[in-house]
Amino acid sequence: MTKLKGFTLTEIIIALAISSIVMLSGLSLYYLTFKNSMTFHGNSEKRIQQLHLISSLQKDFVDCKYILATGNNLSFFFKENKKEYIFSETSVIINTQNISDTIDIDIQSLNFKLDNNLVTIGLINKLELSFLQFKKEKEIILKKQYDAITYLTRK
Repeated sequence: MTKLKGFTLTEIIIALAISSIVMLSGLSLYYLTFKNSMTFHGNSEKRIQQLHLISSLQKDFVDCKYILATGNNLSFFFKENKKEYIFSETSVIINTQNISDTIDIDIQSLNFKLDNNLVTIGLINKLELSFLQFKKEKEIILKKQYDAITYLTRK
């Protein structure tokens, strides 16, 4: 009589238990990797928007003729056109003639100043802005030098 070769029920159950442990650990590793990549992608997108806002503000501070503040709005006046920034707690809207851009940013504090005096309405030469960046507060300060004619001819 020939003996048939095969696996016992105990061996099959042990093999299934080991393979299910390996598959569950692989699945949890995949889930953690996916979750971390989505978090990283969201943070990098916010960082790009923050850098866009900072570079845009820096360029406008240098290039503009003068800057007027009205509440939480900033108006940059150039030789031929005007650019407006509308600040809220969660975003900044940038309007240039017929183009509008929205930047999502969590603003902690925003101050407009003229010669180190707080301004709510009128000409400014200093912007102090702080926002959250990777759970740390980041502050930027931008200053503009005006000539005497700008002070004398302001509206």
